[in-house]
Amino acid sequence: MIDLLDMTDQHLNEELAKWLGYTMVFVGGEPKYARVISPEGKLVGKTNTDTTKAWAGAIPNYCNDPAASLEVQAKAIEVDAASYVQNLQEIKWGHMFTETLLVRIAELINASPRERAEAAYMTLSSQNQVNTED
Repeated sequence: MIDLLDMTDQHLNEELAKWLGYTMVFVGGEPKYARVISPEGKLVGKTNTDTTKAWAGAIPNYCNDPAASLEVQAKAIEVDAASYVQNLQEIKWGHMFTETLLVRIAELINASPRERAEAAYMTLSSQNQVNTED
């Protein structure tokens, strides 16, 4: 897993989009043109020779858009709810509480989009490592 502190918002958004089913395809001759396909199989964004720009124009901004961060949070909770809450505590406070008080739960609910995105990345990437080891 990549160190979250080294990840830009754009890089974290790309990684999360991949876990949510977005893919990149290359069309045309040289130079190759990148297009992003949504989980529904539709082309999104604009064709671009720069893959970073292709991703940026096509995927949700999980790190800054509250609605998009809730989408990735829902996916992480679906995959492993307990791990997501533990990871979010780690992001918010630097450690996990064994008995989370209601006040602490309220603070988790009010996590920033970036905090949600980071906790989702931690949850989904650890799940992906488990799946690839099987």
